Amino acid sequence: MQAKNEYTYRHNIGVGIIATYLGMKLGLSKENLSALTLAATLHDVGKIRISDSILEKPGKLTAAE
Repeated sequence: MQAKNEYTYRHNIGVGIIATYLGMKLGLSKENLSALTLAATLHDVGKIRISDSILEKPGKLTAAE
């Protein structure tokens, strides 16, 4: 992901850290905390397969996009 888009990579790491912190504060089990951390870190992984011209388009997407 880092090779594709540095911002998305850093965003995902940050989301993972925040989610882990919140999960710890909520007292999640180690198993649930691990699942939460993984899900938060991977939440944007699908963006890798989407063209930058679509991801970074400033306006509305067309029906084809």
